[in-house]
Amino acid sequence: MRPIKKIQRNVAFCVVLLLWPLAGVEPVAKITRRMPQILTQIVASATPDNPRHSEGSMVRLKDGRILFAYTEYYGGESEDHSPAKIVGIYTSDHGRTW
Repeated sequence: MRPIKKIQRNVAFCVVLLLWPLAGVEPVAKITRRMPQILTQIVASATPDNPRHSEGSMVRLKDGRILFAYTEYYGGESEDHSPAKIVGIYTSDHGRTW
């Protein structure tokens, strides 16, 4: 690896390490260790207008809430090439209510 590329890579790595705590994101393993139980529930039910929801991710925010962002298909279509958007929903009680 050329010295300039190595320096650029190291600088980028350091910037990520320095800025990561400012993002307010906790690792999932840290969150799940604190949870007393695993909850299972349907957060976004399928409807005729929104027949499919998929590809979701969760992150704990600095204020303690959990944000669940997922793909919502709309227009009554549910195929992979159908119109879709990314939507989000919050919980402040560890997923009991959204």
